[in-house]
Amino acid sequence: ANAEPALISSVHRLSQRVAVALQHEEHRCQYLTRQAKLMLAVQDEVSSITETNGSPQSPFRQILPKCKLARDLKEAYDSLCTTGVVRLHINSWLEVSFCLPHKIHRIGGHYIHPEALEHSLKAIRPYHALLLLDSEKALLSQLPLDSSPAVVRLIKTCSPVKNLQQLAQDADLALLQIFQIASHLVYWGKAIIIYPLCENNVYMLSP
Repeated sequence: ANAEPALISSVHRLSQRVAVALQHEEHRCQYLTRQAKLMLAVQDEVSSITETNGSPQSPFRQILPKCKLARDLKEAYDSLCTTGVVRLHINSWLEVSFCLPHKIHRIGGHYIHPEALEHSLKAIRPYHALLLLDSEKALLSQLPLDSSPAVVRLIKTCSPVKNLQQLAQDADLALLQIFQIASHLVYWGKAIIIYPLCENNVYMLSP
C-alpha cells in the first residue's frame, strides 16, 4: 500500500512477462495445468495429514521440491528482494528476464527513480564513453543464447578510452544502435556512462 507507483508498475510488467510465458507453455504442452495439479495434490495431502494429527501444516514447503513452477515463482520473488534481477526459464524452456531498476540504481541508500534514469539515458552523446562494470567474459556468459550479435560485438570492442562515436566505428555498428545497447547495459546495471579516459592521466578514487 505504501509502495511507489513506479515500483508497482515494474512488478506488474514482470507478472505480465511470466503470464505470457505460462500461456505459451500451456498452449504448447499444458504446463500450467500439470503444475497446478501437482500443487493441488500436495495441498490435499497436507490437509489430510492435518486432519489426522490435528496440527496445522503449511503446504508450501512440500510443494517446492515437487513443483518447478513453484520454485520459479519463489526464485523470482527472492531475486526481486535481493538483486532486483530476475532470470527464469519457464518449463526449462522459455527465458524470462527482468530488471528492477529500484534495486540496481541507488545513491546513498536512496533509489534513482526510473523516470530520472530514462531522462539521463536520453542525454547520452557521441562524445561519452561506456565503462563496463564487469569483465568481458562475465558479461558474455550472462547473455541469453538468442542475444543480438551486435551486443556481443559491442562488449568485445568496448573500451573506456573510446568515445561512443569511435566505438561505433570499431564495432561497425550505427551510432544509434550503440546508444540503444549502451542504454540497455546501463539500465541493467552492467555499465555506466563516463567521459572517455585518457591513458596519460592519473586517476584516483574520491576519499
